[in-house]
Amino acid sequence: MSDVATIDDVRDADKATTDGKLPAAERLEKHLAQARNKRVPFYLTRDEFLKICRSQLGVRYARSAGVLEANSEKRVKRITKLAFAVKDKEPEFELSARLAILRLLPGVGPKVAAAILTLTSPKKCAHRAGDA
Repeated sequence: MSDVATIDDVRDADKATTDGKLPAAERLEKHLAQARNKRVPFYLTRDEFLKICRSQLGVRYARSAGVLEANSEKRVKRITKLAFAVKDKEPEFELSARLAILRLLPGVGPKVAAAILTLTSPKKCAHRAGDA
């Protein structure tokens, strides 16, 4: 399924950015893991959302910045909370539903949505990608 391939692409891109220090994506992943333990139900803040977008889009961020930054704190919280709440016995359906919900945020395409899921649930996404 293309959703799994997109998550694999994000993970591979993160691995390629090592420069001797902890890559930005790994620092962000660590921060999000801590936030996930504190926030129930889990959601992203607008700042976390924009950091993920910057991390994923790199130099291309400037092209989408206006649209992405127009997302309010309330909208980001509401949509990400909804996406992370999706549970289903079929992993592929759950993943597809979460990706679709995240794409409701203006400016979020498939790769940014996949990056959000990869950074917020790396073990779950890795497990599912391995099942494909």
